Amino acid sequence: MIKKNSYLALILVVIIVFLISCSKPQSNIQDNSKSLPSKTEAQQPTSAQDINKVQEDLRKCEVLSDQNEKDNCYTSVAYSYKDYKICDNVIAQASNEQCKINIAVEKQDLAVCPTLQLNWQRDYCYSQIAQRLLDASLCEKVESEARYHCYNNIALRKEDIAICDKIQSESGRGLCYSDIAIKKLDVSICDRATANRDYCYMAIAKDTKDLSVCNKISKQDDIYGCYSNVARAKQDTSICQSIPEQYAKENCLKEVAQGPY
Repeated sequence: MIKKNSYLALILVVIIVFLISCSKPQSNIQDNSKSLPSKTEAQQPTSAQDINKVQEDLRKCEVLSDQNEKDNCYTSVAYSYKDYKICDNVIAQASNEQCKINIAVEKQDLAVCPTLQLNWQRDYCYSQIAQRLLDASLCEKVESEARYHCYNNIALRKEDIAICDKIQSESGRGLCYSDIAIKKLDVSICDRATANRDYCYMAIAKDTKDLSVCNKISKQDDIYGCYSNVARAKQDTSICQSIPEQYAKENCLKEVAQGPY
């Protein structure tokens, strides 16, 4: 009986040792799998791959014989990688600066603007970034008349007439007001414009097909022109018949005959 029990105990020990030895390799396999990159990670390019790709693109530029083509090639590569250093390969000074400007605008990097040599380049750099950011305060850094275009474009995109007020030129403010008024089809904004006011009324009258807006125009000939525009937009010859001046009436009928806008 004792021998039998000893024999069973020995068998039990062998089974336990076998199970332990089988479990260890499984643990090792799981640990190794943790060290392998995932499918997504394996597909991501390494820094070395990026560098090789840049060098390959630059070599395509180097073999070009025409300097203009070579400069254009370097500019394109620099813009693709948003890398200012590549711009240094561009020989033509103007193209070299433009290469940096294009990247600065794309990256909205204001630090580059004051480093540019020419005034118009600095103005262009500030103005373009200001418009990208819709930040009218940056237009103040523009020293030339391009500042007013900067204000105008941002004001129009934001439909904010308060930005128009920053324009010192009366004609510039008037254009800014009228641009926003026409975009919003808001006659009351035209009233703010001392310059360009009649043009503003005429454009809104045509777009809204509202004849009453024409009567706000100061010059009589322009009123008749406005009538013609509305008549053509509505394809309504009766509007032409209401014009007392014969020449203006005939012009109006000719406009209507051309069909709607």
